[in-house]
Amino acid sequence: MQFFTQFSYAVGSVSLCLMLGCVHLDNDRPPSSVGFSIPENWQTEVAPKLSSQNAKWINYFKTNKHLKSLIEQGLDSNYNLSIAHSRWLLAKAELKAISSNQLPSLNANVQGNRQKANRFTPLIEPGIFNEYGLNLGLNWEIDLWGRLNNEQQILAYNYKAAESDFKFAQISLASQIAKLWLNIMHAKGQINLSEKIIEAYELIEQSMKERYVNGLVSAKDYLSAQTTKESLYEAHLKLKKEAKVLTRSLEILLGNYPGAQELSYAPLPDLNARIPTGLPSELLLKRPDILSADQRIQSAKASVKVAQKRRFPQFSLTGAYGNSSDSLKSILDSEFTLWSVTAGITQPIINHGKLKANIEGANVRFSEAKAFYNQTVLNAFSEVENALSNEFYLYEERSSNDRQVNHALEGALISKENYKRGNEDFLSYMNALINVLNMKRENLQIKRLQLENRIDLYHALGESFIES
Repeated sequence: MQFFTQFSYAVGSVSLCLMLGCVHLDNDRPPSSVGFSIPENWQTEVAPKLSSQNAKWINYFKTNKHLKSLIEQGLDSNYNLSIAHSRWLLAKAELKAISSNQLPSLNANVQGNRQKANRFTPLIEPGIFNEYGLNLGLNWEIDLWGRLNNEQQILAYNYKAAESDFKFAQISLASQIAKLWLNIMHAKGQINLSEKIIEAYELIEQSMKERYVNGLVSAKDYLSAQTTKESLYEAHLKLKKEAKVLTRSLEILLGNYPGAQELSYAPLPDLNARIPTGLPSELLLKRPDILSADQRIQSAKASVKVAQKRRFPQFSLTGAYGNSSDSLKSILDSEFTLWSVTAGITQPIINHGKLKANIEGANVRFSEAKAFYNQTVLNAFSEVENALSNEFYLYEERSSNDRQVNHALEGALISKENYKRGNEDFLSYMNALINVLNMKRENLQIKRLQLENRIDLYHALGESFIES
């Protein structure tokens, strides 16, 4: 018993040291270097009036309580996000499971055996025999080369990568919900303007009918007015169908049955917030998918080390302590105590190239992880540059369209005054009003594109849509 007490103390002391010196991850490590040069500034020019201040997210989406509640619901109920979260938890469980590999394992075994021997049983007198045992077994692989620590590093980096994947999935989901909601509101706004245009063409059709009856216009002109109105109504129905489809897509993201429940209409806002500023290299520290790819590189690097260290001998220590007796009441008697301690070394000798092939495979996976990281970074920079470019051109397009809307409004006012004075006919006045509505529809379309592009820009920069 004294030996076992001292042995247990020694094992416990070493185990405590191992736990305190657990797997080391360099959390302050800078991101992995990329295989291409990164400029000091973004290469795309941005709209001058939209680049002077930082803005983490446009205030409209921050203060829109309805959209915020939709995003929160999606984060709680989206099934794809739940899958990403489960993968994160699985990586955490796997890390916990492998963390014990560096520590000694202790197993208890209680057994009882009753045996009858006859005169033909070798070396045993005939009769009935009982045997009871109580044993404790210890197994411990001594991590002399650090292989077990590297194996734990693999899963630790995989865990951090899964965590980053989950965060990026949250950002992506919030982005999708915001864009779908934006498109639904845009479709509803287009429906409202479409209804006003149809109302105007109904008045034109009625006027053309009166003129046709009075012989002032031909049947062809009257039929043309009817055809125009019907084509407008057909486009109006397509807009309604689009709004239903978009609503069902949003409901699926929210984890709801796609019943196309009506959403209250909210006009699209003007985009007044500034775009984020900063150096391109900052993107490497912010986007969770880039951080995840970086963690995968470190995991693959640790896999290479594991494959290389499997060529080295493995040191193991096993121990057993227990009692064995033919009487159950004597099983705890120290006179029947048995113990053993065994130290072993295992060295691979002939494995038919398996270890070498594993090293080659680990190196290939490491090269693949680096290539994937570089491609992820390139894609991220491309997304930002494209969004910045779109920001500039959409700003110019919107400015031009705003001027067209103002000109159309001024023209409609002039037509209205001329119509009142009898200097212009009713059809010319109505066409001027319809021109204004069409300009507003185009303006609404550009406004949607601006807001959607801003969402793409924040997503590309790795900004969170879910922070308050």
